[in-house]
Amino acid sequence: MYGPSEMLQMPTNITVVSIALLFGGLSSAHTIIPTLPEIVEAGKDELHYPEDILHDFSAGLFNMNFAIGEILGPLIGNQLYVSYGMKQTGDVVGMSVIMFGITYFIFCDISMPWNRTQLTKIEEEEYLKLAGI
Repeated sequence: MYGPSEMLQMPTNITVVSIALLFGGLSSAHTIIPTLPEIVEAGKDELHYPEDILHDFSAGLFNMNFAIGEILGPLIGNQLYVSYGMKQTGDVVGMSVIMFGITYFIFCDISMPWNRTQLTKIEEEEYLKLAGI
């Protein structure tokens, strides 16, 4: 959430918005940068394409979805602003981010230890097979 909030009783001033934008910019590094490698890893398991084609396909998929967000984000944000005002728009965006985080944690983050264990066992079996043990 970038800016004032009616639910959190945050004031409408430039300092609050600046600090929120700073935190948003810092947190975007943790959401944008790891996305492409995750798409490539998922593609290795699902698509079985050659490495160069898989990287090209993944980059295209990432850029396409990023561009859709760049187009739809301001349109939806403007409509929320016109309909509800700045403070309520901040609340709607903040709640949607929180709901996305909870959904991600439930469906992706909880299953990660199991996935890592499975990948480690598979890699170990492949290593032993290649080593002739």
